Amino acid sequence: VLGRDSLDQLTQWVVEKFSDIKNKNLPIPTFGGHPFTERELKRQLFAKSIKDIRGLKLKWPFPDMGEYYEVKGVGSILSLLKMKGWATSLSAGSSEITLGHGFFNVSINLTPSGLENYQEIVKLVFQHIKLMKKVGVQEYIFREEKKKQLQNLQAIKFRFLEKSSSPADYVSFLASSLHQPFKREWAISGPYLIRNYDQKLIDEILDLLRADSFALTLVSPSFTDLDQREKWYGTEYKVIPIDPDFIQTLQNLDPDPQLKIPSPNEFIPTNFEIEKKENVTPLLRPNLIKNTPLTRLWHKKDDTFWVPKASVYFMLNSPLVYATPLHY
Repeated sequence: VLGRDSLDQLTQWVVEKFSDIKNKNLPIPTFGGHPFTERELKRQLFAKSIKDIRGLKLKWPFPDMGEYYEVKGVGSILSLLKMKGWATSLSAGSSEITLGHGFFNVSINLTPSGLENYQEIVKLVFQHIKLMKKVGVQEYIFREEKKKQLQNLQAIKFRFLEKSSSPADYVSFLASSLHQPFKREWAISGPYLIRNYDQKLIDEILDLLRADSFALTLVSPSFTDLDQREKWYGTEYKVIPIDPDFIQTLQNLDPDPQLKIPSPNEFIPTNFEIEKKENVTPLLRPNLIKNTPLTRLWHKKDDTFWVPKASVYFMLNSPLVYATPLHY
């Protein structure tokens, strides 16, 4: 319940409106067995897209693990894919489908060249998994010299979280949090804060990312010879087994030497003090602080919210952008 009234008043209204609903002490329903069975694993699906997009997704059946994270820096999968001209973006994370079950997904937006080399991209993903299993997820990522790198990033995110633009969405989010295995006092912070480093759990997660237990989806407008059509949207597609020899290749890969485990983040802030000035007349426009034949730099100090956040915008002007329709 969210409102401007006092907590006592909100509580009173809840009691008045909902006290007639009896607590039947029913157990939380559980579902035995993951819905993604052997029939769906070791399959690759080719789907024809209407828009000019190309994509690749690897999917593993997972227990419900909550939010994970993705890395895009030097030595990451994405940095290598961009260097080869095969991909433009990558996202990775877990998704919940029902209580106790979910998926871990790696989604990559491909270039035309990346589509042609999709098997090499899949190899890179499994090489990175192999590297993580071999080296391990370094504890400094979670707790570097007690700076608690990953913990601090999440704590900063939670501390300076912007207000939701939709109160209805926020209370719905909080209500769903009450169904999660958090302590009641963590109902608000539970989805954000990371409290423990659990090497055993990390190893168990990595063991689930196997070459004999995933499904592959490819999307492109150029696919032909698709023998099935989806009932509701009419999407053309086909499903074929992944070549057993390719699965064997994935299982026997050695890590690519260009792939690296991320280094410690040296730029996590620790000082959040703001040089706040009272009774300041708000600036109506930014100040031009640098003006050269090649660059202009504008700056406006936050004089409204006084929070340790910065927004940086770049505008690059070049005639090459409009040289031809292909450039655009």
